[in-house]
Amino acid sequence: MEKKRMQRIISVIFGNVLMGVVVGIMSFMKVGTDVFTGMNLGISDKIGMSLGYEELIVNGLLLIFVIVTARKYIGFGTIVNMVIIGFIVEWTEKWMQPLAFINDYFWLRMVLMVIGILLLSLSLGFYLSPNMGMAPYDALAYIIHEKWLTNVQYRYIRMTQDVIALIIGFVLGTTIGPNTFISSFLLGPLIQFMRTHVTDRLFSE
Repeated sequence: MEKKRMQRIISVIFGNVLMGVVVGIMSFMKVGTDVFTGMNLGISDKIGMSLGYEELIVNGLLLIFVIVTARKYIGFGTIVNMVIIGFIVEWTEKWMQPLAFINDYFWLRMVLMVIGILLLSLSLGFYLSPNMGMAPYDALAYIIHEKWLTNVQYRYIRMTQDVIALIIGFVLGTTIGPNTFISSFLLGPLIQFMRTHVTDRLFSE
């Protein structure tokens, strides 16, 4: 039992670190980030605050909603995601500076973007499948599906949620790239695919 718990903890940490690195690389290449990060980048730019600290505040506000509606989604994964993602994104962008030449090759950026989208959905699977809690933003679609829209598939609720975040980010002036639009419509279905065919199987009894 202890071994399985440790495997779940490692999966949560690995998934979140991978997620932060992938999002940081996407931001560095200026192909657009996932919509939630894009929204937070817009907010942080407007208020002049570090992405890491701004994301902590936004997640904290969303956490209140999750606590009121479905506390079962709060756990170790919630805290890990809230605390580290924004800072890892910032650090990754800084570490990528010596590789600035990548941005001179459009085809390379597109290839890395496609790989990044797949890795992003996989990273979300690694941190969600252990069922040790999730970020408040990720919990929203699950809560809406479970409590109010039970007849609507999760993927469509997540797509709608991401499109709303995309619009907010756009209004706030964040950089919108091809990855932003792709993530808005495909991240939900890809998360569901990765969980069903890859990460959920790792933790099935």
